[in-house]
Amino acid sequence: MKWAAPASGSTYSGCKLYKSANQTISNNSGTSITFDSEVFDTDAYHSTSSNTDRITIPSGKGGKYLIQATAGFVANNVGVRQVFFEVNGTTNNNQVTLAGFSGIGTDQYININTIISLAAADYVILRVYQNSGGNLDIKGSNEFQTTFSASLIGA
Repeated sequence: MKWAAPASGSTYSGCKLYKSANQTISNNSGTSITFDSEVFDTDAYHSTSSNTDRITIPSGKGGKYLIQATAGFVANNVGVRQVFFEVNGTTNNNQVTLAGFSGIGTDQYININTIISLAAADYVILRVYQNSGGNLDIKGSNEFQTTFSASLIGA
């Protein structure tokens, strides 16, 4: 057995986003999470000035993607919390992942991930839902509380 040089063109492509401040989520409302900060963005998957709730697949980067997110809800012991991906403006397909919990009296972090096929110009949005009876915040301040990422894993 012998070590080989990596294939050319095997450079990583993807992005990791985060919120720098809390975002208020209305009661009984599915809400897109906006992202104003990036840990990295190799190929302009995301904009911090327009459509900040989207990861959009760049030209020439279609393929299989690992999509991951963490949503941090502030403490509240009433109702449920749900987190899901929306692809190209719809949750009505086989590519949607949903995770949720009942409210507890401490901060809650919901992690979700999926592998999906995406073409150039397709976009993914992270949406959340809560029904605590009032407004409830999604936590933001650093790259570990509420995050959203996409990694190209193959064509």
